[in-house]
Amino acid sequence: MALFWGIGINSPLTLYFLVCYCYAMTDKEFTVQKKRIASLIKRYTVDFGLGHWDFTYKFEREKLEVDSEDHNVSTIMSIVPSWEYKTAVVRFHVIETKELTDNQLKRTFFHELVHALVAPMSTKNKRMEEEMVATDISNAMFWLERSAHRKGLKDGRIGKGVSQ
Repeated sequence: MALFWGIGINSPLTLYFLVCYCYAMTDKEFTVQKKRIASLIKRYTVDFGLGHWDFTYKFEREKLEVDSEDHNVSTIMSIVPSWEYKTAVVRFHVIETKELTDNQLKRTFFHELVHALVAPMSTKNKRMEEEMVATDISNAMFWLERSAHRKGLKDGRIGKGVSQ
């Protein structure tokens, strides 16, 4: 963390102190985190059944603070899917990924991909929503199994229950 401070005179009788705390990510740290994220993109986008989608990935250095009803939260990743066109913009707030373990980063990425899968649920046609979501999720499960089989996992199984 970098600390910048300064002293200035607001008026002849008033002395004020300005203290600004800010964290800047070095180019090297940024590159390391981008590589971690890129490996997830390469490995899992197709496995989730989204290989036919057109994704735009944006790697941001800055934090994104979001005011929710309960509290302020920092956003690690966000996605804006256009399911009808099979496109999405994914933003990675790279500064937030540095403190995450590989499993935490992976789960967060999976969460964003699932938003693309369930995006049709935002329509007013409930039957169409259900069909599209069921199709996308079943395709994702098929592609995950096929990927596991291709990678030599016994019987195409992708895991042994709940992981940490």
